[in-house]
Amino acid sequence: MNISRKAWRLGSAIVAVIGLTLVAAPAHADTSSPNDVIYVNKWKVTSVGSAYTTTGSWHNCQAVTKSSVAGSVTCSLSTSISNTLTGSVSASVADINASVGYSTSATTTVSTSRSFNIAAGKSGELQWQAQYTSKKVTQTEYQCLANGNGCTSLGKTAVAVASKYNQPNFRFVAS
Repeated sequence: MNISRKAWRLGSAIVAVIGLTLVAAPAHADTSSPNDVIYVNKWKVTSVGSAYTTTGSWHNCQAVTKSSVAGSVTCSLSTSISNTLTGSVSASVADINASVGYSTSATTTVSTSRSFNIAAGKSGELQWQAQYTSKKVTQTEYQCLANGNGCTSLGKTAVAVASKYNQPNFRFVAS
Protein backbone atom coordinates (compact mmCIF):
# COMPACT_ATOMS: atom_id res chain seq x y z
CA MET A 1 0.00 0.00 0.00
CA ASN A 2 1.39 3.40 -1.00
CA ILE A 3 0.27 6.62 0.65
CA SER A 4 1.17 10.00 -0.80
CA ARG A 5 0.40 13.46 0.57
CA LYS A 6 0.35 16.84 -1.12
CA ALA A 7 -0.70 20.16 0.32
CA TRP A 8 -1.27 23.59 -1.27
CA ARG A 9 -2.03 26.99 0.15
CA LEU A 10 -5.19 28.49 -1.30
CA GLY A 11 -5.63 31.91 0.18
CA SER A 12 -5.75 31.51 3.93
CA ALA A 13 -6.78 27.85 3.76
CA ILE A 14 -4.53 24.90 3.30
CA VAL A 15 -5.92 22.20 1.05
CA ALA A 16 -4.49 18.73 1.52
CA VAL A 17 -4.95 15.79 -0.84
CA ILE A 18 -4.09 12.36 0.36
CA GLY A 19 -3.84 9.67 -2.29
CA LEU A 20 -4.14 6.01 -1.45
CA THR A 21 -3.11 3.18 -3.74
CA LEU A 22 -4.13 -0.36 -2.81
CA VAL A 23 -2.77 -3.42 -4.53
CA ALA A 24 -5.12 -6.41 -4.25
CA ALA A 25 -4.08 -10.04 -4.39
CA PRO A 26 -5.66 -12.09 -7.20
CA ALA A 27 -9.11 -13.43 -6.26
CA HIS A 28 -7.93 -17.07 -6.42
CA ALA A 29 -4.38 -16.72 -5.28
CA ASP A 30 -2.73 -20.02 -4.44
CA THR A 31 -1.80 -19.71 -0.80
CA SER A 32 -0.83 -23.35 -0.35
CA SER A 33 2.68 -24.46 0.18
CA PRO A 34 4.24 -27.61 -1.27
CA ASN A 35 3.86 -29.26 2.18
CA ASP A 36 0.08 -28.69 2.46
CA VAL A 37 -2.16 -31.79 2.31
CA ILE A 38 -5.08 -31.36 -0.10
CA TYR A 39 -8.24 -33.47 0.25
CA VAL A 40 -11.19 -34.01 -2.07
CA ASN A 41 -14.55 -35.51 -1.16
CA LYS A 42 -15.94 -38.19 -3.46
CA TRP A 43 -18.78 -40.70 -3.45
CA LYS A 44 -18.11 -44.36 -4.23
CA VAL A 45 -20.41 -47.35 -4.75
CA THR A 46 -19.76 -49.55 -1.72
CA SER A 47 -22.31 -52.35 -2.23
CA VAL A 48 -24.85 -53.69 -4.69
CA GLY A 49 -27.64 -55.86 -3.32
CA SER A 50 -29.05 -59.04 -4.83
CA ALA A 51 -31.44 -58.70 -7.75
CA TYR A 52 -35.18 -58.65 -7.00
CA THR A 53 -38.32 -58.10 -9.08
CA THR A 54 -40.23 -54.81 -9.18
CA THR A 55 -43.09 -53.72 -11.39
CA GLY A 56 -44.47 -50.51 -12.84
CA SER A 57 -48.09 -49.40 -12.75
CA TRP A 58 -50.82 -51.16 -14.74
CA HIS A 59 -51.89 -49.64 -18.08
CA ASN A 60 -55.13 -50.28 -19.94
CA CYS A 61 -54.59 -52.03 -23.24
CA GLN A 62 -57.88 -53.38 -24.61
CA ALA A 63 -61.47 -52.94 -23.43
CA VAL A 64 -63.60 -56.08 -23.34
CA THR A 65 -67.37 -55.71 -23.79
CA LYS A 66 -70.03 -58.24 -22.78
CA SER A 67 -70.70 -60.86 -25.39
CA SER A 68 -73.13 -63.75 -25.48
CA VAL A 69 -70.33 -65.90 -26.90
CA ALA A 70 -66.95 -66.77 -25.34
CA GLY A 71 -63.99 -65.57 -27.35
CA SER A 72 -60.34 -64.60 -27.49
CA VAL A 73 -59.27 -60.98 -26.96
CA THR A 74 -55.72 -59.76 -27.61
CA CYS A 75 -53.66 -56.98 -26.03
CA SER A 76 -51.06 -55.79 -28.56
CA LEU A 77 -48.21 -53.83 -27.04
CA SER A 78 -45.78 -51.63 -28.99
CA THR A 79 -43.87 -49.18 -26.82
CA SER A 80 -40.47 -48.16 -25.46
CA ILE A 81 -39.59 -48.85 -21.84
CA SER A 82 -36.59 -47.31 -20.08
CA ASN A 83 -34.39 -48.64 -17.31
CA THR A 84 -34.51 -46.41 -14.24
CA LEU A 85 -32.31 -45.06 -11.45
CA THR A 86 -34.26 -43.75 -8.45
CA GLY A 87 -33.54 -42.68 -4.89
CA SER A 88 -30.44 -40.79 -3.76
CA VAL A 89 -27.82 -40.69 -6.49
CA SER A 90 -24.53 -39.27 -5.14
CA ALA A 91 -21.88 -41.39 -6.90
CA SER A 92 -21.42 -40.90 -10.63
CA VAL A 93 -24.00 -42.60 -12.85
CA ALA A 94 -21.10 -44.21 -14.76
CA ASP A 95 -19.84 -45.82 -11.52
CA ILE A 96 -23.35 -47.05 -10.67
CA ASN A 97 -23.83 -48.48 -14.18
CA ALA A 98 -20.48 -50.32 -13.95
CA SER A 99 -21.39 -51.69 -10.51
CA VAL A 100 -24.81 -53.08 -11.52
CA GLY A 101 -23.67 -54.31 -14.93
CA TYR A 102 -26.06 -52.36 -17.18
CA SER A 103 -26.95 -48.85 -18.29
CA THR A 104 -29.59 -47.29 -16.06
CA SER A 105 -30.69 -45.04 -18.94
CA ALA A 106 -31.06 -47.67 -21.69
CA THR A 107 -34.41 -47.98 -23.48
CA THR A 108 -35.94 -51.20 -24.84
CA THR A 109 -38.47 -51.27 -27.67
CA VAL A 110 -41.21 -53.78 -26.87
CA SER A 111 -43.47 -55.30 -29.52
CA THR A 112 -45.53 -58.22 -28.25
CA SER A 113 -49.08 -59.38 -27.63
CA ARG A 114 -51.02 -61.62 -25.30
CA SER A 115 -54.42 -63.23 -25.90
CA PHE A 116 -57.00 -64.08 -23.26
CA ASN A 117 -59.99 -66.39 -23.55
CA ILE A 118 -62.93 -64.48 -22.15
CA ALA A 119 -66.07 -66.28 -21.01
CA ALA A 120 -69.48 -65.28 -22.40
CA GLY A 121 -71.10 -62.42 -20.47
CA LYS A 122 -67.79 -61.03 -19.10
CA SER A 123 -66.56 -57.46 -19.59
CA GLY A 124 -63.50 -55.62 -18.34
CA GLU A 125 -60.07 -54.50 -19.43
CA LEU A 126 -56.89 -56.19 -20.61
CA GLN A 127 -53.94 -54.49 -18.91
CA TRP A 128 -50.14 -54.61 -19.00
CA GLN A 129 -47.28 -53.48 -16.75
CA ALA A 130 -43.49 -53.39 -17.06
CA GLN A 131 -41.51 -55.84 -14.93
CA TYR A 132 -37.98 -54.93 -13.85
CA THR A 133 -34.99 -56.61 -12.24
CA SER A 134 -33.82 -54.17 -9.55
CA LYS A 135 -30.75 -53.81 -7.37
CA LYS A 136 -30.18 -51.66 -4.28
CA VAL A 137 -27.01 -49.55 -4.67
CA THR A 138 -25.35 -48.18 -1.52
CA GLN A 139 -22.93 -45.27 -1.94
CA THR A 140 -20.56 -43.88 0.69
CA GLU A 141 -18.86 -40.47 0.86
CA TYR A 142 -15.08 -40.47 1.32
CA GLN A 143 -12.44 -37.84 1.97
CA CYS A 144 -9.45 -38.68 -0.24
CA LEU A 145 -5.98 -37.31 -0.63
CA ALA A 146 -5.89 -35.34 -3.88
CA ASN A 147 -2.91 -37.41 -5.04
CA GLY A 148 -5.07 -40.57 -4.82
CA ASN A 149 -2.97 -42.27 -2.11
CA GLY A 150 -5.74 -42.88 0.44
CA CYS A 151 -9.37 -42.34 1.40
CA THR A 152 -11.28 -42.26 4.69
CA SER A 153 -15.04 -42.84 4.98
CA LEU A 154 -16.99 -39.84 6.26
CA GLY A 155 -19.82 -42.12 7.42
CA LYS A 156 -22.43 -40.65 5.05
CA THR A 157 -24.35 -43.06 2.83
CA ALA A 158 -26.94 -42.75 0.08
CA VAL A 159 -29.17 -45.48 -1.38
CA ALA A 160 -30.42 -45.69 -4.95
CA VAL A 161 -32.32 -48.40 -6.84
CA ALA A 162 -31.18 -49.37 -10.34
CA SER A 163 -33.90 -51.14 -12.36
CA LYS A 164 -33.48 -52.95 -15.69
CA TYR A 165 -36.55 -53.68 -17.84
CA ASN A 166 -37.20 -57.41 -17.99
CA GLN A 167 -40.60 -58.19 -19.57
CA PRO A 168 -44.24 -57.09 -19.70
CA ASN A 169 -46.90 -58.69 -17.48
CA PHE A 170 -50.52 -58.97 -18.67
CA ARG A 171 -53.85 -59.47 -16.90
CA PHE A 172 -57.62 -59.35 -17.46
CA VAL A 173 -59.57 -57.27 -14.93
CA ALA A 174 -63.30 -58.06 -14.95
CA SER A 175 -65.75 -55.23 -14.32
